[in-house]
Amino acid sequence: MLNTDARSVGGLDARAVGGLHEWVVDVAACGRTGYRFGSDGGGDLRTLMVWLGAAIPVVLGIAAIVVALFVAKRQAAQLEQLRAIGLDTRSTARKLDAEAVREEFVRHFFSLDEEGSRRYKCVVPVRYEQRPLPLIPAGDYNALHVLQGFLGQDRLDFWPVLMASEDGGVSAAEPLTRGDAVYLCSPQRNPALGRLAPALDLTDDTTPGIPAFDGIDLPCWFADDYRAWEHGGQVPDSPTKKLWICELKTAVSSEAERAYREAAGLAPGDRFDAQDALQSDSAIVLRLTDPEGIKTIVVAGIHQYGTWIASEFFCRLATDLDFANREVFVGEGDFVAIIWGEFNSATFAVERCGVHEEHLWVRQSGAWERVPQHTAATSRISA
Repeated sequence: MLNTDARSVGGLDARAVGGLHEWVVDVAACGRTGYRFGSDGGGDLRTLMVWLGAAIPVVLGIAAIVVALFVAKRQAAQLEQLRAIGLDTRSTARKLDAEAVREEFVRHFFSLDEEGSRRYKCVVPVRYEQRPLPLIPAGDYNALHVLQGFLGQDRLDFWPVLMASEDGGVSAAEPLTRGDAVYLCSPQRNPALGRLAPALDLTDDTTPGIPAFDGIDLPCWFADDYRAWEHGGQVPDSPTKKLWICELKTAVSSEAERAYREAAGLAPGDRFDAQDALQSDSAIVLRLTDPEGIKTIVVAGIHQYGTWIASEFFCRLATDLDFANREVFVGEGDFVAIIWGEFNSATFAVERCGVHEEHLWVRQSGAWERVPQHTAATSRISA
């Protein structure tokens, strides 16, 4: 029979059924009216379970965020390491490319062979003044340093010669050097160079002929200007140093001449204070090949500023692929170039250098040909 006792339904106590009903209602209504505790004292457990059910996803979400932040930080660190590696790699690649360009320039400019049999003498004028080491003018020493960096000790021998005095005399005979050689300083001060190609004399009565270097005619060369009209109508006791352009029958002057004349009047030990730190000067850079294949290179300024500028010109040629007329210098043919630039005596650095206007020649079949002027350039040195 069906038990219709109001206190028992299906064998369950009515209070239990009521409590279950109340718990279901509580859970259903928790989102709207809050939690209510059952009359049987089990509300605390039920509420805890509800809170846990709601808190677990939040905790898991926070944990996921923390893990994600940790992973992102690790990945950022790894990316930074990879970026640093990439920068180092690119820097190394650039250095290797620059070194390859430099080595190619040195190999072609100095006509070096794979066997390393070609060696140059670097002929430098020096003084011996009660010192264990010779005194070398600043511009010449800088050029020597640049050449040593290019060729190294295996391909370059230091060959000092006693510097000529102001009147061109030397106190001891200097032997002529044969073989591949680099001459530093002008022929007025480098007696070995002066014997191979002496400086021209510019006077009021004569026009200089074609200068020759050990039998090879040159389109320009160093000259001593004694002309009175160039010196206020009076023949000077000491000439002005210039570069003579044979074809144009004109001379290239140095703006540094004034500074040298002013410094010549100082007493020993006095310091020269230049009115302008920037000094412009010119130099000759040439490469010649005799019938026996011997190479001769000249790096010489009108004054020491010019020699320093010419050595900076070398450095630019060695690394700058876009330098004007670079193919002339990288090739192995003969050339003569007049280099012009500005030297900052306050910082002891060259600020500008380049080929002087249209004064660049190459030798073709024994004759000198000018390189077109529009391709020549003077470039500012970048820091």
